[in-house]
Amino acid sequence: PPEENDNEDDSDSDDDSATKKEKKKKSKVIVQELRDLTLFHGSKYKDWSASTSMPSNYMHSISEGKIDKLMDESEVERNWQSYNRTHMTRNYPSGLRLNSSNYNPLLPWSLGCQLVALNLQKTEDTATALNDGRFCHTDGYVLKPTSVLGTSTSTSNSRILKLSVVAGLCLPKPEGRLIGEYIDPYVQVILHDVITSEEGKKEYYADTSYKTSVVENNGYMPIWDNDESKEYNIQRPDVAMIQFILKDSSDLSYTDDTISSYAVSVSSLRNGYRCIPLVLEGGEGGGLFGYGSILLQIDIDNKE
Repeated sequence: PPEENDNEDDSDSDDDSATKKEKKKKSKVIVQELRDLTLFHGSKYKDWSASTSMPSNYMHSISEGKIDKLMDESEVERNWQSYNRTHMTRNYPSGLRLNSSNYNPLLPWSLGCQLVALNLQKTEDTATALNDGRFCHTDGYVLKPTSVLGTSTSTSNSRILKLSVVAGLCLPKPEGRLIGEYIDPYVQVILHDVITSEEGKKEYYADTSYKTSVVENNGYMPIWDNDESKEYNIQRPDVAMIQFILKDSSDLSYTDDTISSYAVSVSSLRNGYRCIPLVLEGGEGGGLFGYGSILLQIDIDNKE
């Protein structure tokens, strides 16, 4: 009878469904040998107390948007730094960055986050310049500063930096071009720091107020000895960075051509007259850029 056939179909359907569920359940089983090879296990963030009590090989992956939300929590800096002393955090750009732009990595670095992922499709932005400056001349690893590790005994780590751009030497044309008119160089200096806002929230801060005057028709040895120096009050010298952007002034376009961009950690600065090298945007050196440099005068002291 038709009713019996219907029941048989329903029974077969139930059996198929049960088989699929069983297969799905079995597919989640991970071979122990593979588990042993896989050190880090992803885990969702709920609260810092629960996170810290997890095994040390459990890692959080936190997007840039989540970082902003977490920074609104009280004691987040202390709690997140404490977590990162025994665990690892991976940060990554928002999926809405369809043009492969980047967030600034300075804030995650100040919290002790170890894996700060960036979009590397574009090598001309500020984030990749800071990343190159942080890890250049290293084997890919940078020791966390004492303030992030919680071993610093100083009550105030802020410092005063007095900086002057003195001169340039053998400055190339934009993109290393061999022909064209003389350049009209100037240098823009940007401080990248982490500060405490009026609301008590830690946030990224950039001071873009300092740039030299334009020296016309002189890329061989421009001198800026008449320019005033710039004084910076650096709140987090252990993670703060200074970026030097060499540009060619143009009266014919709305934007000036960028010749070179170089970032250096404030903690690596030394007093006196110092030279910084020139590199193409993206961190590539050599060629004509291997001969060029910018001369600085640096005076950095502890804040009294």
